[in-house]
Amino acid sequence: MDVLIHFLCPIIQKIWDEIGESDNERDKMLLELEQECLDIYRRKVENTRKYKADLYQVLAEHEAEIAKLTSALGERASFSRVSFSFHNMDIRLLSVLTVVTVVIWPTFSSL
Repeated sequence: MDVLIHFLCPIIQKIWDEIGESDNERDKMLLELEQECLDIYRRKVENTRKYKADLYQVLAEHEAEIAKLTSALGERASFSRVSFSFHNMDIRLLSVLTVVTVVIWPTFSSL
């Protein structure tokens, strides 16, 4: 945010100088701009958290479906349970793909 302010401030200052904006109005506008930027940042963070939760929900649903399929085939699906982070999601996805390619795919490809 500091980079943005340092980039925009000279531009805004020049415009304010041209139109003769008072220091009080300038301060008020800068505070409003800063608040709007913080609000946007908070919304983006919240949207990202929701997206992450949605990804984990979809992954859990697919793991359950694969577990049902492997159980129906007489196999046992084993998924890696790791802590929640985006890096670890890659590990969980790899675990799901391994079960699909090692257990489920050969069964269906031989039909």
